[in-house]
Amino acid sequence: MGGSFYPPHSGHIQVSEEAIKKLNLNEVWWIIAQKHPEKSFINEKNFTQRVNEAKKILKNPKIKIINNLDYCGNKHTFNNLKKILKNSEEKSFVYLIGADNLLNFHTWYKWEKIFQLIPIAIFDRPKYKNISLSSQSSKKFRKFTYSEKFAKKLPFLKPPAWIYFHGKQNYIKSSFIRKKNEN
Repeated sequence: MGGSFYPPHSGHIQVSEEAIKKLNLNEVWWIIAQKHPEKSFINEKNFTQRVNEAKKILKNPKIKIINNLDYCGNKHTFNNLKKILKNSEEKSFVYLIGADNLLNFHTWYKWEKIFQLIPIAIFDRPKYKNISLSSQSSKKFRKFTYSEKFAKKLPFLKPPAWIYFHGKQNYIKSSFIRKKNEN
């Protein structure tokens, strides 16, 4: 699960714990971005702070923070995922995202190659289901979507493969927390 985690919050934990349960994962790795291609406030200066804040809220030993700069130092998700897959002894991975990310996924660097690189689990977010499922990326890879009943098989499916998970939604957003803290 990649992201800026600025700040990390209960929504990140909820998605991680749902993924562990629904996908039968051994672990969820939080890949905290050192920098972001569009958000200049996500940068090297606050990277350590964001990692430390994430450590403070984690209670589940199956959720790990990966702050190896080889895996989070590049501003593009595709490059970081490619390194993780190449260098890891783990055999199966799933990339976790929220439905809000599916909406603009087609704007990401090498987004089509991400779908071809790794299975993807997309978790519902309030007000995003219909709009994200009609997004450009969703339409392009629609024939590679699987039903939730295949969740435990997703880590072992050959990409492209993705599942949209419906269920409990968390209304918390990092941007709302940042705005609240600024006031």
